[in-house]
Amino acid sequence: MATVTLSTGIPVPVLGTVNIAASLIDSAATSLKLQWDVSQHLTGNSATMLASVDVSLDGGLTWNFLCSAGRDQGYPNSTTASLIHPLPDVGNTLRMLRASLTTSSSVTTSMQLVVS
Repeated sequence: MATVTLSTGIPVPVLGTVNIAASLIDSAATSLKLQWDVSQHLTGNSATMLASVDVSLDGGLTWNFLCSAGRDQGYPNSTTASLIHPLPDVGNTLRMLRASLTTSSSVTTSMQLVVS
């Protein structure tokens, strides 16, 4: 099984939500790592950021919350925030993931979802 990276692309100003579109994932994949750029979210920036991942086990017919992580303040010397989570139902060929990142004020950022 290969590691697959899904991305929002180059960093862009975000106010509201940016998404990684729903994608089928390898049936042998066992974990995900969601990471996003917080280099514009350093000490003194009070924008809240919430990253979230949803999973579908039926090819996108229904979706369920899988995991999330958030930041409510900036941190010095930090350029990337991330979360790691196991994937359910290994072996299911209909599994899909989608991800979103929501910000409370304009922040230049991008997001990657690594599935392995």
